Amino acid sequence: MWAALAALPPRQRAALVLRFHADLSNGEIATHLGISSANARLAVHRGLNRLRKEMHARQEVPAWTTD
Repeated sequence: MWAALAALPPRQRAALVLRFHADLSNGEIATHLGISSANARLAVHRGLNRLRKEMHARQEVPAWTTD
């Protein structure tokens, strides 16, 4: 999981860590990253999709994925 997370672009990685580790809202993530709330939501969405693809490619498919 950590290797797949490290492969993400910095903004997506930060957004996912802030969302799921720090349990922050989109607004709080936006404030921390200096972006709009919509861009924070998009970074989380794209980060999750890319993380799923990375883990699938590494054959480390987590239980929460829909594939």
